[in-house]
Amino acid sequence: MELGSLAAVKRMLAAIDGFAALPLSAVAEEVARGDLVILASPPWAFLLYSIVRLKTPEPSSAAMRLIEGLREAEAANAEEEARLAAIMLPELGLSSPPAPPAAEPASAPARPSRRQQSGA
Repeated sequence: MELGSLAAVKRMLAAIDGFAALPLSAVAEEVARGDLVILASPPWAFLLYSIVRLKTPEPSSAAMRLIEGLREAEAANAEEEARLAAIMLPELGLSSPPAPPAAEPASAPARPSRRQQSGA
């Protein structure tokens, strides 16, 4: 079943005998209250994604700031997930997941010179 929001997933879980794959940060309060329990143990799945654009023109400074902001948000989320895992998983007899791969710093791809473009 596919649902459009975390709130909808939580409502569905409250209404039926089901399960969902959710980040710890999304269910920390419910787990702490005892409304939800963690079933899975490592290895954990990590979502790797790419930010893509057309080859030309060069990305604007606004686009580069957005990319950097996304990377900062991803790093903050990874830190929060690790913090929650260190607290919650040992209490449940589960080990902490391995750290996800580190993201590379934002940078614009190098453009080929006109000579390289022409094949000279």
